[in-house]
Amino acid sequence: MLKRGTIKRYYCITWYFRQNIGRRFSREPWSLEEVCLGIAGRYEVVFLEIGVDNDHVHFLVQSVPKIAVTRIVTIMKSITARELYCRHKELKKLLWGGLIWMSGYYVNTMGCYANEQVIKDSVKSQGGKYR
Repeated sequence: MLKRGTIKRYYCITWYFRQNIGRRFSREPWSLEEVCLGIAGRYEVVFLEIGVDNDHVHFLVQSVPKIAVTRIVTIMKSITARELYCRHKELKKLLWGGLIWMSGYYVNTMGCYANEQVIKDSVKSQGGKYR
């Protein structure tokens, strides 16, 4: 939860799964959502939308300017990977002990021509079930 009166920034963040394991999470997005809610409780990051497609994930994230977007992505990728490995033991065998996420990511900030609802709708339209 962000403190009252703080300046907030909105980021639309996207990155890819390795080896098409996204199909599993597009059917069960709750597992990834639970991990993200845990991140939101520990850091000044709020997940407004989470979208899981067959090969990638989309997040609409709200945060404070003092946290760099690269730090936000690093936190999100490392904690979600660790927690998903713990919750889904079959991933280690499926990925041969490798990585869940590809190395890159895409971030778009919310500018003057888009508002929160436009980006939420965009994230929602990217695949299966969403929260």
